[in-house]
Amino acid sequence: MYLSRRLLILRLGFLLLAGVSIARLYRLQITEHKVLAAKAETQYKPKIKEIMRGAIFDRRGRELAVSLPVESAYLVPAYFRNTADLNPIAGVLEVRPEKIQELTNQRKSFVWLKRRLSPRQKQELSDLKTDGIGFVTEKQRFYPKKTLASHLIGFVGVDGNGLEGLEFQFERYLTNDKTSAGYDLILTVDENIQEIAQRELTTACEEVGAKGGCVIVMEPGSGEILALANYPHFNPNSFERYSSSDRRNRAITDVFEPGSTMKVFVAAAALEEKLYTPSSKIWCEEGEITLGETTIKDTGKYGDLTLTQVLTYSSNVGAIKIGLALGRERLYKYLRNFGFGERSQIDFPGEAVGILRSPQAWSQTSCATIAIGQEIGVTVLQMVSAMAAVANDGYLVRPRLVKAIKKPENSELAEQFAPQVRRRVISQDTARSLNEILQNVVENGTGTEAALPNIKVAGKTGTAQKIDPETGAYSEDKVVASFIGYLPAQKPQLVILAMVDEPQVSAWGSKVAAPLFRKVADQVVSYSKINPYNEAVQVAHNRW
Repeated sequence: MYLSRRLLILRLGFLLLAGVSIARLYRLQITEHKVLAAKAETQYKPKIKEIMRGAIFDRRGRELAVSLPVESAYLVPAYFRNTADLNPIAGVLEVRPEKIQELTNQRKSFVWLKRRLSPRQKQELSDLKTDGIGFVTEKQRFYPKKTLASHLIGFVGVDGNGLEGLEFQFERYLTNDKTSAGYDLILTVDENIQEIAQRELTTACEEVGAKGGCVIVMEPGSGEILALANYPHFNPNSFERYSSSDRRNRAITDVFEPGSTMKVFVAAAALEEKLYTPSSKIWCEEGEITLGETTIKDTGKYGDLTLTQVLTYSSNVGAIKIGLALGRERLYKYLRNFGFGERSQIDFPGEAVGILRSPQAWSQTSCATIAIGQEIGVTVLQMVSAMAAVANDGYLVRPRLVKAIKKPENSELAEQFAPQVRRRVISQDTARSLNEILQNVVENGTGTEAALPNIKVAGKTGTAQKIDPETGAYSEDKVVASFIGYLPAQKPQLVILAMVDEPQVSAWGSKVAAPLFRKVADQVVSYSKINPYNEAVQVAHNRW
């Protein structure tokens, strides 16, 4: 009797537990299924940064980089433990089924299936109605002008973080977490001038079979860069298809020996120190001078040349004698003041310092070789900044790429950047004497191919032999050809540098880089409506 009662109680207990379990299962699977499923989804659904990345505009408000909503797909591996047929999913994504199988085998609560789906892929995956596949809305960076200014803008990675260029440098502004959207960047760059620079640079490099090249257009007074072009170029919408070499901003990161363009700054130092006047005579040894075991020649057998003629004809012998007259301490001081051997402080990552050793490390021939642009390493940006100081009556200014930062909710500027003078390098008198000399280079010397019909140009050619890495000596056929100048010479408004690396057709800056300078300058003058007597650059009206 007692045993039967205990069995009855046990049976009733089991029935009660079973009833509770069934009721709980019913509640979980039927009554509260949607609510609980939603809660579960939040545990494995990825956390996506909801802040809309700020846009990047040119100086007139034209879009260069924007963010657009796009769908991405993820899967929960637990749903696929017993799933054999993954072919439909693989077919939509155009990958092997084994690739999907690898994802489902992972012991995770969440795995990305495909980031940045096309509209077709999103629709076809949705139509499969496969349990364990979900979607989230992300923001995809889009560069509507493709290769235009790509080396400046840079790009973002798949997770929306800036990886190179201004996208990287201004990450904290573009993704400002204090607002619902990041701040916008307003660049100093003008889209039309940038397009001119890129088009002409590409044409020039392809015509002479060059390895690479750069063009920079800058306002000397403000330091604002209106265009900065590199060749070869890349499309940031598909940056992963290009090599790091193609994506590198050579104008800012690469160092080269400038050759004869360095003579401008050597002459500036000699004029400032009053060692010479523009009309001072320099004996040029009939076009040949020996330094130690090395003989350096001119292109002509020059005797007496004035300092003006030394630059006009680009005499190596004359420049060497000027460098020797300055001596190592003074030459170093002026080159450093012009910005060589230090960063320009431009608002861009990865800027190279260049190579300018302290005078204590110079040899007996360093003054001579540096005077003709050897034994010194510079960047294209440093050269533009230094020439801008000549055009700017002796003041060295900080180059800039970003004009302002704008708040996302309205047109109010969060920050605006004013021109910054770094220091005075030479006096106004020296700058203006040098101006006359550089005009003569274009009118009567090596720079005639850079001349414009109605506007006076001041500038200098450069042809620098490159070091052969195999021999350690200067190469006979690998050179850097360049021309750097400004205009109008009477009231400089633009500084332009054209550089072509390893041209295969003609090695001379006068034949390769000077015509490139002229083609860029001619179009920029026409577009900007520059008048020789205007006080400031008349680049088309700024929207901001």
